[in-house]
Amino acid sequence: MKFVKIISTITLLLASALILPACAVSKPEPPPPPDALTLKIMSTFKVDIVQTSARQEGENVIVEGQVKRKRTSARDFVTGHIDIEILNEEGKALRQVVTDCSPKIIPKSSGMKSSFSTRIPMIAPQGSLVSVKFHNGSHDS
Repeated sequence: MKFVKIISTITLLLASALILPACAVSKPEPPPPPDALTLKIMSTFKVDIVQTSARQEGENVIVEGQVKRKRTSARDFVTGHIDIEILNEEGKALRQVVTDCSPKIIPKSSGMKSSFSTRIPMIAPQGSLVSVKFHNGSHDS
């Protein structure tokens, strides 16, 4: 009889340990800072654009982030740059900028990333969208 009680107690403890973490309340994401601009990030087959932000800082728009290789491109050299486009509420392009990644060859090692940062001299109108895309070709026609 004691053995049955011990087994049922252990089973209850194990079930509680597995169920309680699933019921934990997740923290809501903090609201974006008041100077933050809306981002549209377009990743590609070979890379992801991560930890990206766009904000109005005085008379400049600051866009910064990182580029991380996907496992699917493990054998290739991956080089490229970032195309940034600032669009108004209607979707009309206000400014287009190209910025380099550093290092230029996106690292293969897991966890390593290339970074990018640019300062665009303009005041983005209310409701602007900043589109960020990795590009590895030429812009020549």
